[in-house]
Amino acid sequence: MKTITNKKFIIQGPTQIEGEVSIAGAKNSALPILAATLLSSEIIELRNIPKLSDIISMLEAISYLGTKVCLNENDAISVDGQKNVSKPLLAQLTKKTRASILLLGPLLARFGTATIALPGGCDFGQRPIDLHLDGLEKLGATIDSTNGVITATAPNGLRGCSIHLKKPSVGATENLIMAATLAKGVTVIENIAQEPEIHDLVELLKKMGADIHFITMNSVRITGVKKLSGCSHTIIGDRLEAGTYLIAAAATQGQVSIKNINPKHLEFVIEKLIECGATITTSDDSISLLMSKRPRAVNITTMPYPGFPTDLQALWLALNSIATGDSEVIDTIYESRMAHVLELGRMGANLTQDKNKITISGIPQLSATDVYASDIRASASLVIAALCASGNTHIHNTDYIDRGYVSLEEKLRKIGARIHRTHD
Repeated sequence: MKTITNKKFIIQGPTQIEGEVSIAGAKNSALPILAATLLSSEIIELRNIPKLSDIISMLEAISYLGTKVCLNENDAISVDGQKNVSKPLLAQLTKKTRASILLLGPLLARFGTATIALPGGCDFGQRPIDLHLDGLEKLGATIDSTNGVITATAPNGLRGCSIHLKKPSVGATENLIMAATLAKGVTVIENIAQEPEIHDLVELLKKMGADIHFITMNSVRITGVKKLSGCSHTIIGDRLEAGTYLIAAAATQGQVSIKNINPKHLEFVIEKLIECGATITTSDDSISLLMSKRPRAVNITTMPYPGFPTDLQALWLALNSIATGDSEVIDTIYESRMAHVLELGRMGANLTQDKNKITISGIPQLSATDVYASDIRASASLVIAALCASGNTHIHNTDYIDRGYVSLEEKLRKIGARIHRTHD
């Protein structure tokens, strides 16, 4: 059943994106890093924290567990875990973000017990947490999952072991690395995810005193230590936000310069944008794109990093909808992440869906109408479609945008978009 709120964007199109955008800290890095602060009783200073509702939800959760949080200037915070305790995290604290499951490993490692209600978040298919729980059991935890609540105990502490993940889950990789930092002995985890956000988490943990070494690109060895310390750390730039503005500029035949982003984190996306016809230049911390003509349709298949990210699948679908030629978009990560297909169709996009494969025949321009966002990235795809549409598009359920994008409408207005938010 479609959830409809009275919050919406109104975007007047078509418009051309042109200008400079400074990228916020990566949400998918900040969330596990905030969870990791529970591993230490000392003060940890974090910079480049994005102002997002998901981040607020995580700060509320760790504050409930006794963390003292101080908000500093320039997107920096200090967290003090001296008074942390492990107590049940019930649904009112976990339902807002799926990242709350990342609290399980740190609490279990430091206190020997953790109770967490099953997390919430965007709904786009099966995202089981069995890989998290199986790995924690191998580390010596006893786990009970009853009535939507997970209770994990390890009264004598966790023990190092060998873990082979059935698939390279980002969340499971993060949870198990964090748990293993305080386990007794050596833990080796194979078939791990390789996302930049995982490497950012590992950098923080190493600054805290963790003994972590990558054996290969997809395996890691953690030697447990008795205690982790405080430190200072700067969150990496958000590659998904950067990808959003790059795709928006390409779709609108515009020009954009993206600051505060490592282009190595978007190499596959950049390759696809060049294939679309974009001219791209990069530096150590910036990406500039120029699209001087209607983009060419390009096939993509989502894959674990370093492949094309599933989080940009919906946005690429919007791009291909107005590109020249026919194309296919296949999502191999989440089988049901396709709610935006219907909404793009309402705007005139020529789409055919066969399970997780979408076939697209590009048209020169979409048509404005009322559309409804169903998750963070679907919201962004509809924004891009609206920028390419004739007339005023009304995008409902903008709460999703606020979970994944810092000041989206302000940043878009600065680079030429005619967008405003209403609360009818």
